[in-house]
Amino acid sequence: MLKLDRFFKNKKGQAFDVFRLLIAAIIAVAILAILFNVLNIIKLPAGEADQVINQVVERTYQNAVAGFQASSYEQVQFEPGDVIVAGSVAAKASGRAEDICFAYDSGFGTTTFTIGSTYLRFEKNTPQKFSIRVICGNSTSGYTTISDFFDAAGEEYDNYTTGTYTEECLLKEGTSCYVLITPPR
Repeated sequence: MLKLDRFFKNKKGQAFDVFRLLIAAIIAVAILAILFNVLNIIKLPAGEADQVINQVVERTYQNAVAGFQASSYEQVQFEPGDVIVAGSVAAKASGRAEDICFAYDSGFGTTTFTIGSTYLRFEKNTPQKFSIRVICGNSTSGYTTISDFFDAAGEEYDNYTTGTYTEECLLKEGTSCYVLITPPR
């Protein structure tokens, strides 16, 4: 008779090792889940540009709910890699990212800022000071074109570079705001 017991030594130990590996994997996933939740709770401090733009948009938006409002120019310093996200700015105003649009002085060229449909990114490697101005208006303010909207604020639309979604920003229901970036004033 053939003895097969010699091939199945330590049967208990083999099953226990797989079970220990399974427990270790479950614990690792639980630790990662806790770690990701903690990281989402911690908010990194916003840069100066983000803070100033949020404050000016909030103040200007509140005054424009009944029609049209333009802020005064305010100094702001952009740091390398600063990104201003429309959703973050809109949180203090309408709450809708599509209500915030960005434009910058065309004299900066195309290498200073990048405008996306929901963000403005500063592309330079050294900090720079700029002025910002916010103009807000709503569908009842009577402006039918972006050019009319800028003219009402005393700004020449042709002097600015905007995103490809420009017409959509103003010509809709509700109040919309343009954040204008200009040379320091």
